Amino acid sequence: MVNPNSTKFLFVLGIILLVLSGVFRDNSLVMVFSFLVGSLFIFISIIKLFINKFFKPISTDLSQKFWPIMGVFLFLFFAFCYFANRESAIKNQQISSNGIATPTLSKETIQQEVREVVPSEAITPTTVPTVTSKPIQKSTVKPTIKPIQTPTATESPKSDRDETIKIIKANAQSKWGNDYEMAVYTQNNQIKAYDWVARQTAYPDIMARAKSKWGYDFEMVKYTYENQVTAYEWIMKQTEYPEIMASAKSKWGGDYEMVKYTYENQVEAYKNL
Repeated sequence: MVNPNSTKFLFVLGIILLVLSGVFRDNSLVMVFSFLVGSLFIFISIIKLFINKFFKPISTDLSQKFWPIMGVFLFLFFAFCYFANRESAIKNQQISSNGIATPTLSKETIQQEVREVVPSEAITPTTVPTVTSKPIQKSTVKPTIKPIQTPTATESPKSDRDETIKIIKANAQSKWGNDYEMAVYTQNNQIKAYDWVARQTAYPDIMARAKSKWGYDFEMVKYTYENQVTAYEWIMKQTEYPEIMASAKSKWGGDYEMVKYTYENQVEAYKNL
């Protein structure tokens, strides 16, 4: 017959292994292995009780082989637990040696940094009014009206630019509607072209004609101005066929692109006669 003590021992050992699976939660391998082996022992103990009750000849053979097999199995189990815990300890030492901070230390350092930031932020608003109040008193007493008049002279172009930018933005929004990406793209290009146009001082007549033609479309103003200036400088270098040049100028006036175009075509036709 099966020794009842061995069956009870197997059942108790299974319960102990299930408890150990909860203890070794930090090591997943030991936890899973303990849980599976404990469940297996409990299952085997139930099977042994069933065999003892219904199959007595088979149970006598099992009782003779039980303790040697159990001794080898327990030795392998505890050896596995030892080496698994040793590997996890070695990994933790390697992580700590590489300079990786633990979560507790990172929380403490964060709290220290927060505590250091709070007084610095509390100091900054107190120092700001003390610094600004003193130079305001000095600037109101010593300087005269002359340095105050200098910014008023620069406010007019700034105000003109601000008004122009408002018009540019309104035109871009009315053109593109809900396509905000194209509206922003257009207004940025127009503002860039406006700043370029405002810096130009040569050939004011050409610039005036370009502005009168295109209005607030400063990309076209820039484009027209550059082409007209290029054509004008080319015309001024021409010395041949003055009659053809005079006829083209009288026809097109200040449209130097058309003057150049007409002059080139007329000269080419004259040479082919």
